[in-house]
Amino acid sequence: MKEFFAGSLKLTRFMLRRERVTSVVWIVILVFFSAGLIPLLTNMFGDDAERAALITTLESPAMRAFMGPLFDGGDTFAGLYSAMLLLWMLITIGIMNIFLMTRHTRADEERNRTEVVRSLPVGRLSILNAAVLTAIAVNAVIAIVSGICILAVGAEHGMDFEGSMLYGAAMGVFGLFMAAVTAVFCQLCVSSRGAIGFSFLFLMIAYMVRIMGDMNVEDSGSIPIMTALSPIGLLLHARTFVSNDWLPVLAVLAITAVAVAIAFALNRVRDIDQGFISARPGRTEAKKGLLSPLGLSWRLLRNPLIAWVFGLFAIAVSYGAILGDIETFLESNEIYYTLMVIDPDISLAENFASTIIVMLAICCVIPVLIASLKLRSEEKDGRIEHVLSRSVSRVRYFGGYTFLAFAVSVAATFASALGLYASAVSVMDTPISFSFCFNATMIYLPALWVIIGLAVLLVGLIPRATFICWAMMGYSLFTLFFGRMIPSLSGWIGKTTPFGYIPLLPRDSVNWLALGALTLIAACLTAIGLFAYKKRDMTA
Repeated sequence: MKEFFAGSLKLTRFMLRRERVTSVVWIVILVFFSAGLIPLLTNMFGDDAERAALITTLESPAMRAFMGPLFDGGDTFAGLYSAMLLLWMLITIGIMNIFLMTRHTRADEERNRTEVVRSLPVGRLSILNAAVLTAIAVNAVIAIVSGICILAVGAEHGMDFEGSMLYGAAMGVFGLFMAAVTAVFCQLCVSSRGAIGFSFLFLMIAYMVRIMGDMNVEDSGSIPIMTALSPIGLLLHARTFVSNDWLPVLAVLAITAVAVAIAFALNRVRDIDQGFISARPGRTEAKKGLLSPLGLSWRLLRNPLIAWVFGLFAIAVSYGAILGDIETFLESNEIYYTLMVIDPDISLAENFASTIIVMLAICCVIPVLIASLKLRSEEKDGRIEHVLSRSVSRVRYFGGYTFLAFAVSVAATFASALGLYASAVSVMDTPISFSFCFNATMIYLPALWVIIGLAVLLVGLIPRATFICWAMMGYSLFTLFFGRMIPSLSGWIGKTTPFGYIPLLPRDSVNWLALGALTLIAACLTAIGLFAYKKRDMTA
């Protein structure tokens, strides 16, 4: 065994050094949303009347599916806080660990880094072992720091030591579980893209199974069978800040140990660059579509882009499920009026839908950036040289990815509008109109185009600074949504993001000059980026 794991600690230190920026940013974000929102939400359900109104809403099947179960005795501030946020914290930390594990295992194999490391005196399982130890370290920090910060900020609101640490432990254990599941898929698949895809599919299935288990089950003190089949459902039934049951956390931790053992067993018998799920053999001759730069770009991006378009449709449907009970809820909770721009000429459902659309518009940034920045990842992996060594124009090749980014921005916003409308039709007696959903989503296109222009500009001028695009997405989310809870952030600071120039209610309040200016800025940034890419050298 010593022979198999030789050099694991040195490799772990090396991986932690590689994570010193990425993981620290993730930790700060997760801790902020775990503890930083406590003082902001005290006004939402800080007194008995507001908590009673919130409980009425959370007990509906739609909200139970969207937020998670509300347990007997969970009518306190701490219990409601956990019921509303823990599910989404688990999903977020799961996503973080999918990328973390793939980055240090299968992705390094694809880039031939594993072969270099394996030429040194290290064990056959050392790389995977170091990746697992890195995941343990990162998730342990998240669990401990989140628990301590929740206790420090929420002690005066009824958040005790045991509940705070259980909340953090649930986050850390689920993150470690998803890292272990991803490690298994990294052994099964022959590419990092496949491993990430299967891991996200597993996360989605776990979420859907949890919904089927919790949606129509009353709180009887036991965990429904369907819920027990999902690690997300198990951890939600830890009853954080209610009865603080540690058994679900220990159960998920035991399952994690089994998954890690399976990953080690698979890694021990497979060869480098190989997987147990064979890649589908390609055609002997390429289709005509692959003979153009745009066709190649589409072939490389079609699976994630199509998945994101359908995913945004599903997210919009899940958000729209709230609209059936939203009027009663909004009438009893004044805090939501701070998050919305109220137009008395339209219904409360339409006002709330406008706020939902803001979140959907920012989510649309993800597939847009995937398409815009794909060229940069191809360049880092050394594959772009094989294309540009042929009679292919740089501008034409980069233009293929840019065209797909603009196209997916339209497709993603339309899917969001369609999903929101479809859900509203199924849950509302008098549903909001499709034209309202369509206009309220499509008006965000100029802001999305500015993000595309920024991404093209950075790829063309400063390729190492493309992380700024993702930072812009997070900044926009904070200023537009959570910034409304803080009066000092609701003014001119919101105008520092392109989304700040889009009206929440696109009815007689559209500033066409601002939209035209955003479109012009996007066109200029895109043109400069394409021209700069034509002139600069290739970089790693």
